[in-house]
Amino acid sequence: MSEAYKRASAQRAGAAPRSVQSVAKDFRLHYARYKASRLRAPGMGAFHDFVLAAPWIAKSARKSGRRAFGHAEKEISMEWAPIQQNWEHFKIIARVRWGRISADEFDLIGGRREQLLAQIEEVYRVSTTMAQSQLESWQAEQREPQPGVA
Repeated sequence: MSEAYKRASAQRAGAAPRSVQSVAKDFRLHYARYKASRLRAPGMGAFHDFVLAAPWIAKSARKSGRRAFGHAEKEISMEWAPIQQNWEHFKIIARVRWGRISADEFDLIGGRREQLLAQIEEVYRVSTTMAQSQLESWQAEQREPQPGVA
């Protein structure tokens, strides 16, 4: 322990009030120690502390298995072939997701991915990439239908 810390502890324990000079001296001592512990390179502010605390920022997106801007890689857990084969089951789920597309249009789509993609673009007036990402996320959520369940 430093001498100043022992002196400050002893003064707090005693009944005598501290003088303004001793308080100022303790403040200077502690502030200098605080500043030394918080040294940053020039131009590095509080955001730099955040960057050092966030482990994923130090790695490139490729090394950490993420897309740029922190978006996780989307896993397509189900291929399109089972969706096309069980279209009667999956068109109900798709109808819930894309309610503006009519039931007749879902019948005409008939499980063809490109047709569904085009219909999402047309009805919702979104770009191809946006429709593609919506369809990929929906496809990733789908699971094989259980036998005996409609």
